[in-house]
Amino acid sequence: MIHFSCDRCRRKIDADDLRFTISIEIQVALDSDPFARDESVEDLNVLEEILSQFDDQEKEEIQEFAYQRKQYDVCSDCHSEYVKNPLAVEPFSRVGFSEN
Repeated sequence: MIHFSCDRCRRKIDADDLRFTISIEIQVALDSDPFARDESVEDLNVLEEILSQFDDQEKEEIQEFAYQRKQYDVCSDCHSEYVKNPLAVEPFSRVGFSEN
């Protein structure tokens, strides 16, 4: 039998509890689509030439840096918190200044 625990709070998720899966895809942002048909063949050849200079280990490191896909199981409480603030950014508080 498979047992799940929340990847955020580490609480055990019982079989009758709701379990949510959060998938996160991280990739390098490109200004243009490198696979678009109108891209210059010359640009693709230059890229291919640059990549050919790296060994397999270096290519793997570049790929891990440029693209990652993560998946997490979370309980319903952590799901609610994630939906409210997916980037876990601390809300800024406005500082009030008195009129001098």
